[in-house]
Amino acid sequence: MENNNKELNIKIETLHYGQPRAYADSLYDYKITVDQPYQDAFIKRMCTETLYRCNKESKESREWYESYYTFDKTEKDGTYIYRYKVMSPYLD
Repeated sequence: MENNNKELNIKIETLHYGQPRAYADSLYDYKITVDQPYQDAFIKRMCTETLYRCNKESKESREWYESYYTFDKTEKDGTYIYRYKVMSPYLD
């Protein structure tokens, strides 16, 4: 029996982590690069549950004090690039 499992290479870059200035909302911005097509749901789950936990998408209804995320995907020359951004309101 032939093994057709391919190794999935995932590269994660932290573009921004924390507050850009005092008393500002916190921004967590990640760039995830994958070398082959893969299940978007897996990458999204990895981000929202492991990379930086957040369960509210920006389009969803939420309270003013709850964090929210955006998740986007682009393809360039056979490489798949995901952007995962979390905005966390400043709470004093």
